[in-house]
Amino acid sequence: MFIFPVNVRYACIQCGKSCQHWRVWVDPEEAAGKSWQLDQDGPRLRLMQDDQGRCLELSPQNLCKIHPDKPSVCRQFPFLLAQSPDGVHVGVSFRCTAVFQAQGVEWTDHVPLLEDLLARGVPRIGFEPAPIGHYRLDWETYKDWEAHWLSRLPHDLCDAVASTLGVALGLHPQSLERLVLLLSASAVGFLESEDNYGAAEVAAAVRAEKEYLSTRRGWTAPIRNAFEGEMSEPAIRYLSHVIERKTVWLGSSFLGRLLMLLTAQRMLFYYTRLEGFALAVDRLEGEWLLHRQGLDDLETTFEETLLQLV
Repeated sequence: MFIFPVNVRYACIQCGKSCQHWRVWVDPEEAAGKSWQLDQDGPRLRLMQDDQGRCLELSPQNLCKIHPDKPSVCRQFPFLLAQSPDGVHVGVSFRCTAVFQAQGVEWTDHVPLLEDLLARGVPRIGFEPAPIGHYRLDWETYKDWEAHWLSRLPHDLCDAVASTLGVALGLHPQSLERLVLLLSASAVGFLESEDNYGAAEVAAAVRAEKEYLSTRRGWTAPIRNAFEGEMSEPAIRYLSHVIERKTVWLGSSFLGRLLMLLTAQRMLFYYTRLEGFALAVDRLEGEWLLHRQGLDDLETTFEETLLQLV
């Protein structure tokens, strides 16, 4: 049974966005015997791109030239499936233009493709309790927690999470609030720098509301109360779906991923004021929440930092 998302729609509008500026890694076994234009990138294979980062398999009309037989990683986008005791949860990436703009067809129209993706294998979540310190979070309890988070989302998600984590860890809401603000500044430093030293400098500048040097945009003006703001309807729709995707269950650290989610809400305030809502969502999806790579150690560090408070 597929469990479809609420207030989210999708149908490809052939914008070509997902076929540009992304490195698409391909399984060598899947590529064997195919006519795909591939590039050897170290030990891995990826689809070739031109000098502007556009996939060479993308036509001038933004149509995939290998669509009937394109790599499975391309076929999956923008879907994210996860199997729980309740069924198969269908999530999507808000980096997709159609998803972001809420353009789409009925979810039942996607069932044939979703069944194909399901047959290829999807993550299983909730069948074993998630460790949170010494506490073990079972699936039924998690669903109650999630419902509470969603009900409080028009306000501060941190308070809602603190009220549920308090059961598990005895955590005071103000302690979590202070930690999330600290981690949010560190997260901005991580995204705006190329090394640990630069990240620390940026994080300190953001906390002190001072100018900092970003590797992507140069000198960046300070923002007062950078991580505060009102949740707009588009922001509520986006973060609600982030929760519905159940990605806190993926990876080795449930608590670390939950902290990534809480910092994402604060970073959404920050980057919306800095770059606008659309680019803020694009950055969070691509570099922090869904399509990011190599953040497992950071999640573990987040978890360890929180557990030191309890």
